[in-house]
Amino acid sequence: MIITRAARLAHSQYRVRAKRSPRTWRSVGSAVVAAAASVVMLLGLAVTPASAAPNTFEIGATWATKTSASDNSWSSLAYGEVGGTKMFAAVALGTTRIQTSPDGVTWTLRTAPAGLNWTSIVYGGGKFVAVASTVGGTSQQTMYSTDGVSWTFGSSLPATGAWRDVSYGASKFVAVGSNAVMFSSDGISWTLGTSPVDVGWMSVTYSGSRWAAVAGTGTAGLVRAMYSDNGETWTAATTMPSAGWQSVAYGASKFVAVSTAGKTASSADGVTWTQSTNGVPGNDWRAVAVGVTTPPAGGTPVTRFVAVSSTAASNNAMYSENGVDWTAGTSASTNAWYGLTYGEGRFVAVATTGTGTRVMMSNSTFLTYSSDTLTIVPPSGVTTTGYAIHYNTQARIDSSSAWGVWATKWPGATTSLNLATYQTGTAAPCGVSPTVCSRVLGQQASGQTRVYRAIANVAGSGYMSPNLTVTRP
Repeated sequence: MIITRAARLAHSQYRVRAKRSPRTWRSVGSAVVAAAASVVMLLGLAVTPASAAPNTFEIGATWATKTSASDNSWSSLAYGEVGGTKMFAAVALGTTRIQTSPDGVTWTLRTAPAGLNWTSIVYGGGKFVAVASTVGGTSQQTMYSTDGVSWTFGSSLPATGAWRDVSYGASKFVAVGSNAVMFSSDGISWTLGTSPVDVGWMSVTYSGSRWAAVAGTGTAGLVRAMYSDNGETWTAATTMPSAGWQSVAYGASKFVAVSTAGKTASSADGVTWTQSTNGVPGNDWRAVAVGVTTPPAGGTPVTRFVAVSSTAASNNAMYSENGVDWTAGTSASTNAWYGLTYGEGRFVAVATTGTGTRVMMSNSTFLTYSSDTLTIVPPSGVTTTGYAIHYNTQARIDSSSAWGVWATKWPGATTSLNLATYQTGTAAPCGVSPTVCSRVLGQQASGQTRVYRAIANVAGSGYMSPNLTVTRP
């Protein structure tokens, strides 16, 4: 299950913005899971639910930069499946450039119908939809794509304005901006909604039953938040403190917002808000997103909120499991990070500044490829008791039946395999899911493309790396 959102900048199918206890965050995806057992056999690795303290495998704690398709002012990104293909898509300010990626690592340029200030993008209803904050000589301030490659203007809007964010939920797109809100059933034709006050609305998200929006500026009555049960008619929430709110997401049964004043706020209903500064660095927080995953043994889903900032500092990322108490992460660079989303088991952020590195990713990126060799490089200071590598010829992380076993259990120093020559022999049954565990992979042929992922056993918990696509020369 993926619930993601991204501050005026980042979205996904249900766009949980922040548009998903010292329990260790685990991403086991479609790994072998015993439905009724407390011990899980992960490809020969005994994995038990654990409550270890956070370490450098923690998503949101450490980040790695990726090469962006170009050095544009990337403002927002989303994750979804269009035309049968899963991908990330990012938009930028003041340009016709869009970039897409199947994994958040390799990016390809696409072309928007006009070079507007595209401020936000979301996935929903089988398409990507984006909004712009400038008119640019046209009343067409939205665009959409059903394949991520070709992009088309939406219909002329009922009113032009500085649209800042768009979200999706309950088969409806909702966008907010300066003094306005609008909604659409298809992301193409739009209708104005009713905003309770004229303020600079910056972000909107959906909980599954209620919409909530936050503003960067407010009136003397502290109206910096509003809520709606249908996304069309809105009511002011008067308890939101003044803090320059930029992004809001929903997860763990609460709305969570971040601000440029180094503060966060949370609300169970979108009506009453409580401010928090617990562990929050005093940065300009621009986007918040949430990921939700199920840990080993089919346990309780684990929620992870992550936020990024535009402050030029090494701690311009932070993470939280409850949206109230936060821990500073170490970002990959001091770029101005504005967009954030969650997909394929990883958080991906985009920036408006930087040279060639305007994308960064947070996940246990400990699987690398070079010269026909897959290598596991665990973070320093982390003790592992075993590894496993899966392969996938379909490049779909959501289907357990598509994954096979490449190799298992490296308790010693042998942590690399040559793809041209290595063969697993006969894989031992796991006793849980023979469909997955009985698969045996020989050498990868020249010209063949496969997707790999690694799992590490750390203190009884299974940690999964991002997907790694390899095409042998």
